[in-house]
Amino acid sequence: MTLRHSVLLVLTDPIVYPPVIPYGVGILRSALTNNVVDSSVIWPHLDGSALNIIREHLHAERPAIVGFSFRNLDMAGFHFSDTGEDHFLNELKALVAEAKNAGSLAIIGGSGFSISPCEILEYVGGDVGFVGPSETHFAEFCRRIIKNGASPKAALLGLSSGFWVGETAPTLQCLPLLAPAGADCRTVEYAKLVGGMVPLRTKSGCSSKCAYCVVPNIEPLTLRPWQDIRDELRCYVDAGLGSRIFIADGEFNLP
Repeated sequence: MTLRHSVLLVLTDPIVYPPVIPYGVGILRSALTNNVVDSSVIWPHLDGSALNIIREHLHAERPAIVGFSFRNLDMAGFHFSDTGEDHFLNELKALVAEAKNAGSLAIIGGSGFSISPCEILEYVGGDVGFVGPSETHFAEFCRRIIKNGASPKAALLGLSSGFWVGETAPTLQCLPLLAPAGADCRTVEYAKLVGGMVPLRTKSGCSSKCAYCVVPNIEPLTLRPWQDIRDELRCYVDAGLGSRIFIADGEFNLP
């Protein structure tokens, strides 16, 4: 039997327009690299049949852990006809089932997940959820399982942003914000090919409490050090994407 020692990161957002580099999973991959954990990234809705794509990768890589991340819960794009009422949880549920049938641990996260983590985790059949910007905790969780052989529940001990299915979701934590270690070659070529944009965050969350906005409830206000922002900007400029950068903060002018 092949030793399971890797993590497969899956961007599950089915909306691929407007085209944006999968920033969140890139950050997760950097955190895993910092913890000496092998990982790969797939964007199954970009390549065709999402179920077929994930089956191929599960068969080829036999990952110990599959991390599903999504930034939006609804299916709305940039069209006036979109109501925002449609969601893709049934599609996500099918992808999670593929991972679990392959013997992998299914982890759910992302800003869209943090809107209603307990209900979403139970509905899609995931094993563990992480709320808020929790890349450091997610990477440590994976390291404990893959490097130390810990059980999933033991690996969650002390990680305040993670919870097991059936448990109460934890309170949001202000954790360090990381950046992608480098511009992924595949996503760079994708951005160049289709005219896509390159996101960059200077902070997470917001300190305001506007009644119409979910951001304060899913991401506590956390600022990134300027040196980290500068290094990330340099990475994208060196990759030839300097003219495509946009600030991916929910509220750019705060605090």
